[in-house]
Amino acid sequence: MLGAAQSLQQTHKMKRRSVKLIAVLAILFLPSLCFGADVGVTSTQVMVGYVISPVVFGTSSRPDLNYVMTNVRVEWMRFAKNFRMLTEATYSKTTTGPSGYLVGGTFLLRYDFEPIGKLIPYAQAGAGILYTNLERDYSQDLVGNEIEFNPQASLGLRYAIHKKLSLDVEGMFHHVSNAGLGDRNTGVNGIGCLVGVTYYWE
Repeated sequence: MLGAAQSLQQTHKMKRRSVKLIAVLAILFLPSLCFGADVGVTSTQVMVGYVISPVVFGTSSRPDLNYVMTNVRVEWMRFAKNFRMLTEATYSKTTTGPSGYLVGGTFLLRYDFEPIGKLIPYAQAGAGILYTNLERDYSQDLVGNEIEFNPQASLGLRYAIHKKLSLDVEGMFHHVSNAGLGDRNTGVNGIGCLVGVTYYWE
């Protein structure tokens, strides 16, 4: 009876977390329904950088986990005035801490500020799902499930060197955790710097 009750409780927890994830995705897409979106691929951004975690310093419960990150983003929706929706494919390989990788996809909501000459500042936030093999290392409690979530936020600058090309730099806060789906869920809180380029298809 105790085992069945625990299993039922775990099922309810997973349902609640699934509802929260769906709610987050719905919030990301809601503006397109409210403002009349312009849908179509308009740009591709490729970013490479380095993320260090934790933000301040490591402890026994939250040891260092640093990784090289590569992101490929496609802008496919515009709405309101300066809002953009992007889909991101991401791959990270650890360099410090447990050896492994994180690969997955992310939905990003971006706001472009008014240009300053050739500079275009932007802010973005989003979340997605990662698959990782870090959970196989039982010496750590940071990542405890094959499936993890990656809420994140960034501030960036794009410098136009051509009407179809910009050089980009970005500062990022990157979180990784499994929302309690695994027994180990200390989580990763990292900050990183990325550089790259954007190609505009229009």
